[in-house]
Amino acid sequence: MNIKRNISIIGGTGHVGFPLGLIFSSKGFKVSLIDKHRANIEKINKGQIPFLEENSKKLLKNMVKKKRIFATN
Repeated sequence: MNIKRNISIIGGTGHVGFPLGLIFSSKGFKVSLIDKHRANIEKINKGQIPFLEENSKKLLKNMVKKKRIFATN
């Protein structure tokens, strides 16, 4: 059985979607964060946290490097 581990989160660069997507990506899922907030999209894709989220900076950089998380509009 081949299970695809892809998740898309609408509103994914906000205060709920971003941490949720980050946790899913750390558990092996490939996560697409879909949002209209361009500044947050750019920050996340550069490995920068869009707002203060405790202990997320290192994890985000690692997940972006592994291509497990990606933000888009």
